[in-house]
Amino acid sequence: MLTEFVGNKNLLDSIKSIISKHTSSVFLFYGHEGIGKKTLASIICNNLLNLKKNDLQKNQNFSITELTFKNSKNYNLFKNKSHPDLFFLESEGKKTITIDQVRRLKKFLSSTPSISDYRVVIIDSINQLNLNGLNMMLKSLEEPPLNTFIFLISHNASKIIDTVNSRLFKFYFKTLNKVDFLKVIYQNDLINIPEQELINLGVFFNFSPGMCKKYFNEKFFSN
Repeated sequence: MLTEFVGNKNLLDSIKSIISKHTSSVFLFYGHEGIGKKTLASIICNNLLNLKKNDLQKNQNFSITELTFKNSKNYNLFKNKSHPDLFFLESEGKKTITIDQVRRLKKFLSSTPSISDYRVVIIDSINQLNLNGLNMMLKSLEEPPLNTFIFLISHNASKIIDTVNSRLFKFYFKTLNKVDFLKVIYQNDLINIPEQELINLGVFFNFSPGMCKKYFNEKFFSN
């Protein structure tokens, strides 16, 4: 799990303001794959699970760009996806998120927070939910439970149906520039190759660190 968000700084004040002013919200983070959407959602969720309600309402001690509780019990639970107030909905190696997974999410949303003041949900990605799954989620997206923040990740927002789109706080993530791309790669030791080769790789994958890490291997530059 990456511990610092890089790039797209213009979005941060608006996101933080919404979280501070609302007791529950649903966000859509959309843009090119591998540029930090899930990283930002994960950092926010981890920090929320360590916050008391008064801290959030007063806008104190709340960072959304880097992990501020790296040594806490909640962080270790979050990192292992075992925190009782976290629900991470992903395809689990399949092409789509199943209806059974959505049912488990709805059960989670019907409960109250367990060890934190908030509950958080990350859906990665919303595009892997079929129409039936989306329909099951509509009520939760329209009226998320109190003290619950839901983050939807999308690599192609045009495929999200209008009935879902209208219920969200939407934020578009631009692709990274070369400097931010290199910063993410070096800080997290994602790929160990000469800088010029790394820049060429970045150009090929539109400066997406996630895509580079996903598809790069030692034969990439071979003839």
